[in-house]
Amino acid sequence: MNYKPLLALAIVLAPHCINEVFLSVTNIQWILPILPIIILMKERPDCKYGNVNIQMTLDFLIVIICGLTGPFMIFLTPFFAYKWFKNKDLYNFGIMSAVIITSCIQLSLILFTPHAVQNNHLVFSMNDYCAIVGHKVFGGLFLGKTVAYKINHYFLCAMYFCLLFAILKSSSLKNNFINIYLSIQLLMLLGSFYRLRAMPEALIPIENGQRYFYIPYVMMIWSLIALLGRQEKWKNALIIVALISILFSSLTSDFYGKKFIDYNWKLQSESIGEKDTIIPINPEGWTMPVKARPK
Repeated sequence: MNYKPLLALAIVLAPHCINEVFLSVTNIQWILPILPIIILMKERPDCKYGNVNIQMTLDFLIVIICGLTGPFMIFLTPFFAYKWFKNKDLYNFGIMSAVIITSCIQLSLILFTPHAVQNNHLVFSMNDYCAIVGHKVFGGLFLGKTVAYKINHYFLCAMYFCLLFAILKSSSLKNNFINIYLSIQLLMLLGSFYRLRAMPEALIPIENGQRYFYIPYVMMIWSLIALLGRQEKWKNALIIVALISILFSSLTSDFYGKKFIDYNWKLQSESIGEKDTIIPINPEGWTMPVKARPK
């Protein structure tokens, strides 16, 4: 991959309204999937990069830590399985095994934790999903929150699918980087739609659920960067314009964190264990219930 500095900058410059993902350590699970994606795409450990055993150990630990932190390894399992199938060596087998184990743990938690199974009622609204794809997936990335919501979402939705087709055609369907980036983007979006299948309209406003679109945004940016320098001059010019528009969208996305409310946790913590306690936490409106110790 060329332009590695741009790939790195995309992680922090992807448009992100109200700073939802980066605001809280709780949301680290939405950032960590980038690490196993890098492991998926990079060359296998080699002595030209340093100690091979250290490289393998770090890769293995990253997969375990990221896999246990959030459910996203479930989406990446087919890609790691394909990578092992293409190159059946001990390293790829070990990484794939770690991916499968962490995915099974996450899947069991999703299926067998009662409070995690919710929103079973499916609500399908073509208008809502077109609004999400048009305004959030395409508009939020390239146009910014102000411009995107002034344009018809059906038109923007069509623009998104035209962009996908143009990228895949430009890559001649042979660029594994781009194919995997776009596949991950689509899987993440489908997972988000399924997660909020009972109320898809909740994802339409720009300030709602930005975490669901962070990885898809990064994957689209990486796909465009992967095409840079590999196309005719006029196509490269269009890609540069697209990347500049993403940067503009990022700079105008109100990337900030609201001032936290002081809930006097020192006072609240004095009752922990003595009685059932409900502690208010940031952001405003959220609470953390703590049960009393059994006597």
